[in-house]
Amino acid sequence: MTALNSNFQSIHAWLPGYRFVIPLLLLAVLSGPSAHAQLEEIIVTAEKREQSLQDVSISVEQISGDVIREQGLVNVEEILKNVPSAIVVGTARGFGVSVRGTGFDLPPQVGEQAIALNTDGVYNFRSESGVIGYFDLARVELLRGPQGTLYGRNATGGVMNVITADPIIDEFGGHVTVEAGDYSLLRGEAAINMPLGDAWAARLAVASISRDGFLSDGHNDADATAGRLKLLYAPNEDLRVVTKLEASNLGGHGPGVSNGRTFAEDPLIGGGRDDERQDYDSVRAMMQIDYSVGPGTLTVLPSFQTDSGYVLSARGPPGPTPPPLRRIDDPIVAESTQLEVRYASELGSQVDWVAGVYYYDQQNEGDSMPVGTLSLSTESVAVFGQVTAPISDRTRFIAGARNSWDDKAYSYTHPPPNLPDGMGQDDKSDFDWKLGIEHDVTDAAMLYLTASDAHRPGGFNTLADNTAPIASPGSFFGPEQLRAYEFGWKSRVAQDTVQFNGAVFYYDYEDYHLADIYHFGPTGLFAQFVNGDSTISGAEMQTQALFGEGGRFDFAVTYLDGELHETVANGPITFLLEGDTLSHSPEWRVIAGLQYEFDLGASGSLMPRLDLRYTGEQFVNAVNNPPNTQEAYTTGDFNLSYRPVSDAWSLNFYVKNISNEVVKIFLAGPHPQVSSPRTVGASANFLF
Repeated sequence: MTALNSNFQSIHAWLPGYRFVIPLLLLAVLSGPSAHAQLEEIIVTAEKREQSLQDVSISVEQISGDVIREQGLVNVEEILKNVPSAIVVGTARGFGVSVRGTGFDLPPQVGEQAIALNTDGVYNFRSESGVIGYFDLARVELLRGPQGTLYGRNATGGVMNVITADPIIDEFGGHVTVEAGDYSLLRGEAAINMPLGDAWAARLAVASISRDGFLSDGHNDADATAGRLKLLYAPNEDLRVVTKLEASNLGGHGPGVSNGRTFAEDPLIGGGRDDERQDYDSVRAMMQIDYSVGPGTLTVLPSFQTDSGYVLSARGPPGPTPPPLRRIDDPIVAESTQLEVRYASELGSQVDWVAGVYYYDQQNEGDSMPVGTLSLSTESVAVFGQVTAPISDRTRFIAGARNSWDDKAYSYTHPPPNLPDGMGQDDKSDFDWKLGIEHDVTDAAMLYLTASDAHRPGGFNTLADNTAPIASPGSFFGPEQLRAYEFGWKSRVAQDTVQFNGAVFYYDYEDYHLADIYHFGPTGLFAQFVNGDSTISGAEMQTQALFGEGGRFDFAVTYLDGELHETVANGPITFLLEGDTLSHSPEWRVIAGLQYEFDLGASGSLMPRLDLRYTGEQFVNAVNNPPNTQEAYTTGDFNLSYRPVSDAWSLNFYVKNISNEVVKIFLAGPHPQVSSPRTVGASANFLF
């Protein structure tokens, strides 16, 4: 009851400043159900083909590119803040995502993600893009639950698909967005679509952001630029070729930590130094060829990515003398080459099927802790297929399978005293599968039941030291295997003005990656990565409802019960984790949003929107103790948008994190990483 009262008090603290908004929205609700509008059909590519979100037997969330651009959602934390079951997790370089209690990311020099991040169908093995920002997007999709058969490696917890805007033939146009806010925020984005004859089109997009750090030492700032060129060649209905080249640079102080000694008094006091810096460059190239031949479409998707960067850091063990500032090349170079070839049935086929092969090669070389050089390589080959076939007019059967062969190797050189030179290799073959049934109760309501297996490859303890017998330096921790069961429903009623989706699920994790066991050794911060078993059960429900002439109400609630089943020793300390709650797994999360578009006649329209989020108590590390505890909190956002009748431009005023809740999102050592404070700003969007 004390926690509940505390959250009501936090709401009351910021609510008076927005009393003018609440009555308007409540009056709009009282205007009754929508008489004319209907919920729009949302198209997703969750199963690697275009489908209505309501027809996919996966729990999927979609955020449109227009919403992302106009509301100034520039990173993963902001894009996913209103998604049930999703918690954004801090990492040393960027952000990770935890979905339904799974997915906390391993560092790239140790292992790989459990929530696969794909951009335009290409797997991205580095998390830095989560801070560079997303621009000129068509949409972002988050698939909850294991997606091993179609997406393969590292999709045990789910998949985040980022789809950038494609060129359009026979259409000239684009947009320009400018944004300004506190902390000296300046952000710009522009895109232009250019037809180049009857069969060609090009789209050029650029973006830049500059913002002071949220922390007193200058960290948690934003300093990035990026550009993208896409070419489309479509000479006829059977052939479509899209080529993309993208480059980005990330600078500034970079992610930082709050000072653990002063966190309770002021979480924005930094735990680092103001002379620490970062510089990170990324170049990506890809091509997607879609060719309609025979009963299906052949897709060929080659890609290449190369990244390099460094940080000037003074992190180290606590002591009377501050550690010196030194350069860490992370990575010296990181490259990935990928190729996917698949053949899928045409849209509208009585039987939907897809089959393909996938190749992945990744090389990563960088500095290691405390000093030295670390090289990692991964080579993977997979074959996969999935079919959805009718059993009756309203019932369909799903069967899918994927077999992956992974070859991982590492080598490192470290000076004494803690880490000898070493090298290692591990070869694994893993089989993922999916079975399910879909049943249409009505034309607008579907039930589904699925069972699936997915895996995440293991990795090497390249951040361990000899003072921690839990995991010897270079020791291999095995792949994790997740078996999941999910029952879900999707429905629309009241003439497509009310949508009600939900799911209940149970996860049985074998050899779950415990990635949160950290300690300070004689020469720095070291980390231990081991395997442990766990179970997760939960439920989620989402509702959207239109009302009046321009109103919409959104509501979502998630319940999670995640439990570890493992005892871990870390040096002289033993952590008894049996029965502990999984990290980043609040038992309850409740999200509500209310908006109403007021018609101003010839003057245009005005739309206020208010979002509220309650997140229950959670642990930001595997060990359930007070330093790793983040208490329950409530926050929200307010947006006020104006559009003229011509719809040629729009203005948006926003307040993010209204209650100014700065919370822990990760803890490694004595200093936590924290979320963003309250920010205020405005953006203008111009279409041409």
